Amino acid sequence: MTHCPHCGQCLATAVPIGMIRDQAHRGRAIITHVANHYGMVTGELVGKRRHAETVHARHVAMTICRRCTKLSLTDIGELFGTDHSTALKGIDGIEQRCKVETALSAELAGLTYDCTRQDRTPAVVGGGPG
Repeated sequence: MTHCPHCGQCLATAVPIGMIRDQAHRGRAIITHVANHYGMVTGELVGKRRHAETVHARHVAMTICRRCTKLSLTDIGELFGTDHSTALKGIDGIEQRCKVETALSAELAGLTYDCTRQDRTPAVVGGGPG
C-alpha cells in the first residue's frame, strides 16, 4: 500500500482525492494515483527521468492537477520539481493530443473522475446496469 509522505495515511483507504481540501496535498495524492495507474512510483514522476513513458505519465499527472486542483502553474511545477513553463508545455501537449487521440482522452477522463469524485465507490467501466 502507498502511504502519503505528508500525512502518513494510506492513500488506498484514506478519503477520496476529491475530498482533500488542501490543494497541495490533493496534488500530491493525484501524482501518487497517476503513478500507480501507470505502474510507477511517485519518485519517477517528480524526478528528472526523460524516458518517454515517464514523461507521458508526468504530463498526464500535471494535466490532472490542473483540472482537479486550484493550483497555479507555478505550484504545479513545484510539485514536479520544475518551473511553470515546463508544466504549461506538458499540460498543453496532453490537451492537444486529447483532441485527436480518443483513447488518451478517455483515459484522462477516467483519471479526472477518479480525482474529483467524493465517494469510495470504484468507477464503472463499460457503462451502467442493464
